[in-house]
Amino acid sequence: MGENERITSSTGEVHSFHNEDYSWFVFLSFFIPSFFIKLITLFLFLSLSDAINQVVQFLGMMPAEGSEKAEPNAKRHILYLGGRFAGDVPVLSRARMMLQEGGGVQMELIVRSPSQPISTVLASSL
Repeated sequence: MGENERITSSTGEVHSFHNEDYSWFVFLSFFIPSFFIKLITLFLFLSLSDAINQVVQFLGMMPAEGSEKAEPNAKRHILYLGGRFAGDVPVLSRARMMLQEGGGVQMELIVRSPSQPISTVLASSL
């Protein structure tokens, strides 16, 4: 821990964070009022690991609490993400993923932010 990581927001801004900055993830999520929920099936991914990597990369947020790694042969996984959006607005996200029998990964994405438009834009971007 204590290692700096860099995050690039969707606006192209690069931010440095310490891993410890996300220990507040669960606590803060109760106090961020604006959220947006989206259900989606990601047909292109045949494994949870592929889906996790692509969601992290696409949203440009940092995984929290080691949630970027799914257990081997897992059928379900929860990914926690945190970051800052344009203007230093805190954003939290939770993606509940389930591997589908016919292929693909079904995902429920919840994005929380003090700004409803930011929550909506980020969740709708997938």
